[in-house]
Amino acid sequence: MSILVLLSCEAPDGREGAVRDKLREVLVDTRAFDGCEGVTVWQDEDRPTSFVVEERWASRAHSDAYSAWRAGRVEQDGLRSMLAEPATKRHYDLTDA
Repeated sequence: MSILVLLSCEAPDGREGAVRDKLREVLVDTRAFDGCEGVTVWQDEDRPTSFVVEERWASRAHSDAYSAWRAGRVEQDGLRSMLAEPATKRHYDLTDA
């Protein structure tokens, strides 16, 4: 069953364009990763420094494998150092409610 991962991140004031460009760059690898069903980036209309990355994965195992791979590249991709605070991540399963 597919899962949804939401990653929330905050750019420093005035740096939202740089963070958006970096997300565009690093998410190429995410989209190509095994089990990735899609990635969409949302930017808050009222607070443009706030972003949500919506990832859809074939399974939690695929998401976890990607997270482990990305953790090994975090210093190379440079995104973390661009953020105003650490990103938060949540995993969601589809319910039949």
